Amino acid sequence: MSSNLMVYVCCGNPERRYWDTLKNSEKLIFSLAQHPLTKDEVLKLTDESSFEYLLQNGLLKIENSLVTINFCFIPWEDIQRLRKIGIEYGTKLADEISRLEWIHTYLKNLRASARVDMKLIRFAVIGAYALDLQFLNIINASKDRDFIPYAREVREGLRDMVKDFYWGCHSTAIDGYNFYSFGNHSGIRYAFPDIIWRGDASENDAISLARALERFYNENIENKVLKKYGYSNALFLDKEDEKLAWHIAERIAKEAKSIVDSFEIDTHLKSLKASRWARYEDIFIEAWHWIFGWANNMLVNGGYFCEPESVDGWGKYIKWISI
Repeated sequence: MSSNLMVYVCCGNPERRYWDTLKNSEKLIFSLAQHPLTKDEVLKLTDESSFEYLLQNGLLKIENSLVTINFCFIPWEDIQRLRKIGIEYGTKLADEISRLEWIHTYLKNLRASARVDMKLIRFAVIGAYALDLQFLNIINASKDRDFIPYAREVREGLRDMVKDFYWGCHSTAIDGYNFYSFGNHSGIRYAFPDIIWRGDASENDAISLARALERFYNENIENKVLKKYGYSNALFLDKEDEKLAWHIAERIAKEAKSIVDSFEIDTHLKSLKASRWARYEDIFIEAWHWIFGWANNMLVNGGYFCEPESVDGWGKYIKWISI
């Protein structure tokens, strides 16, 4: 069965060469996942420049004259196991999160709670801010690194395997506004910043939208640009709301850390094939995405979070703007 290499990162945004070099070296990575290679064997699978780049940036290393993988590459067999781990422990995490009654009390203090569905607010604050972004801050995921490199072996069926895992937060800051989308990674998102990244809108379009949504919240005056981009019912967090949302998210993330620590998943993760070459901390971050991604799905299915949007039947997401 044919395989491809999916290259991605956590906690950063590397230079273009990182993406291109790894993607162009997929045969090398797949071969190294089977066993270490000599330098001569490596150079039959990639060029000298790419090999040196991968070495210098710590993606490969040489031990006892043999080249090995030195980052978190997840082979297909591990993906299948991680999905099972995510479903098992994500279900438990969702149950624990839904029992934290203090969350609702605090979220009602957000000004936005008078304008949009509380289920949408929960999805953004708990699903994205807490379980994704703040959790990674708490465990100091990036530490002294500019980013954490990852790659997965992709085979037919992966898109369907991951469509119910809500684990991807996209964001950018423009002219004092923060644009977020959060959802799965199985399709496109008609949201900012994604449509800017695809070239379907400009930063000026984003600024006009943000100003219109802010005015709608403050003065109840709706601009046609909100309907154009589907933001008439979108969440907007002003400065006070944003500050409080992050404060709530930090507390939730700490509770989530205590919950996942009680799961004792170490044995599962240390038995993955990737543990032969990847740091445990990086494997844990990967596993955590499968866990909280499924927890978010369970919270959607249970009615605790709102149903996400979808434009193609695959990509499912929520979107919001803050200042």
